[in-house]
Amino acid sequence: MKGSHISSKTEYKKGDVPWSKINFKDKTYEEMYGKERSKEIRKKIGKGNKGKKLSPETIKKLKGKKPWNTGLTKETDKRLMKKAMNQKGKTFNEMFGDERAKEIANKISLSNKGKIVSKSTIEKIRKALKGKPSKVKGKTYEEMYGKERAKKMKEAKRIIRKGKSFEQIFGKEVTKIAKAKMKIARAKQVCPVKDTKIEVKIQEYLTQLKIEFYTHQYMKEIEHSYQCDILIPSMNLVIECDGNYWHNYPFGNENDIIRTQELLDASFRVLRFWGSEINNLTLQEFQYKLEQMNVLWEVK
Repeated sequence: MKGSHISSKTEYKKGDVPWSKINFKDKTYEEMYGKERSKEIRKKIGKGNKGKKLSPETIKKLKGKKPWNTGLTKETDKRLMKKAMNQKGKTFNEMFGDERAKEIANKISLSNKGKIVSKSTIEKIRKALKGKPSKVKGKTYEEMYGKERAKKMKEAKRIIRKGKSFEQIFGKEVTKIAKAKMKIARAKQVCPVKDTKIEVKIQEYLTQLKIEFYTHQYMKEIEHSYQCDILIPSMNLVIECDGNYWHNYPFGNENDIIRTQELLDASFRVLRFWGSEINNLTLQEFQYKLEQMNVLWEVK
């Protein structure tokens, strides 16, 4: 053709359909131009539009018009289905490159700032993720975000949460669920892992007196449930070995007072010893203490 220039690389074969007659509807860039070429085109479009603002005339024309993909889903539209299949299992970095992925992540973060996720959205996410293995479960911040990013995130979280209660941070409902889970977990947890010297001494005395006992038994019968130091089921007796420092000698701890009263109300007998008292306690004195409380047993 006069005035036209055909590249030496361009090959036309007999029977090829001219581009002007090709039906581009429902086709992606990849299908029309191939992966490499489509990638170049997208980059050029992105660079060309970067920093540009729509003119008032264009804004007027677009006003009231719906985006082309409004109401469409990947199940009903071939273009969205192909796009979803191409992006499936890929990260932002794999799809857009490191720089572009960082920009997108920042935009999403800024747009979501201060927004509260509705209950219906949380339920949809929960159902979508049900049965799928978590990508972050068991991983530390350092493993997920790197040392520098993890350090910044931890510091930001610490500043935000400083001086706030569970209710202020997570809300009443989440706090209630969290506390219930913690209560169940603590019931199974042996605390402390190693018995203290004063606890061991009382345990040895009970063994010598041939009295069956349990250590760190979870007392679920009372409102302020906890793990007692020693429980003797045959006598319905709870023995507490209170360290002078941790239990605020000689006044006692407020929680200890509350739990003692709740145990008494639940028909348990309670015998509390201070650590300094146990250190000087003899077997005969311990036996006499039990007898003073009118606790009777048969030595077999």
